[in-house]
Amino acid sequence: LYNKMLYLNIFLITVAMVIVIDLTDLPDTITSIIHKYLTGKKEPFELKPITCSFCMSFWVNLFTFLSPIILRL
Repeated sequence: LYNKMLYLNIFLITVAMVIVIDLTDLPDTITSIIHKYLTGKKEPFELKPITCSFCMSFWVNLFTFLSPIILRL
């Protein structure tokens, strides 16, 4: 039962990541606002681990998978 819930959680987290990162472009908007504020330039700026839904899903799901193991120690 635990494995099924874990896989369901990982799937739902991945779906949410794809929606937020790829469909809304929220990370691109936030990083461009921060880049413009810090440098004064309006050139495109991309921070790969945050703006890539595949990368972000990997790291968040890895943490989700390992957190019960880490918390038992």
